[in-house]
Amino acid sequence: FEAATGSSIGFDPCGVLTIGREPGERELVRANVETMRELGVAVELVDAERMRALVPGIAMHEDALGAWEPASGCVDPT
Repeated sequence: FEAATGSSIGFDPCGVLTIGREPGERELVRANVETMRELGVAVELVDAERMRALVPGIAMHEDALGAWEPASGCVDPT
């Protein structure tokens, strides 16, 4: 965006962790990870133990699954 417009959007590559705990949510996380991989997105399917390592202090149910995108992030909404 910046190269095309000369304006920064304030992208912060902080990583994104999407979490699903309920059975239907876990299946959506799995399906999303598969789709993102097919599209070339760097993403990792992570279990509760890995999420605790990524986010120290997080309370995570053992059944939870996550999609970890280390190069993703957020932009400045203004």
